[in-house]
Amino acid sequence: MISHNSSRLLGYLYGGLCLTCSVLFLINSSHLLSSGDNSGIGAAALVFAIISCIFDIYLIAGIVLRHQKYVKYHLEFISIIYVILLIGLFGGCIITAIAVTDAKKNEITSAIVIGSTVAFCFGVVTISIFYTLSLWIINGINSFIKYEIVHSVTMAEGEML
Repeated sequence: MISHNSSRLLGYLYGGLCLTCSVLFLINSSHLLSSGDNSGIGAAALVFAIISCIFDIYLIAGIVLRHQKYVKYHLEFISIIYVILLIGLFGGCIITAIAVTDAKKNEITSAIVIGSTVAFCFGVVTISIFYTLSLWIINGINSFIKYEIVHSVTMAEGEML
């Protein structure tokens, strides 16, 4: 367990990093949309980047204003993204295996299937590690907010006596 101030600092760093990545993704997706190539993918990426920016702002606002509800919104957002990524990775692994084995049946095909399965497993492990780290930081932020609320109420009651 780390101190509440360290949790707050990690929260600011995490929120700033998430917001920076979302803004860069927003810039990249708007550039992709303006170039005209893959306009459907560019539009979907732009919408996702805007939604991601909104939830990252919720996280930072939750830390600054000490509202657990805002932090909870960000947690729900990253949980949904985590599930979508896992479904995509498992689906991609299955589709790749089916597509490669339908093309030709030889030793190279089995190596490609095994290699893609290993790559997808590595992706699942990596995403799970990042999600676990994010959960740890967000739980630390929640404990900081609870501590600050209890501390401020205790201080206010102590001044009244």
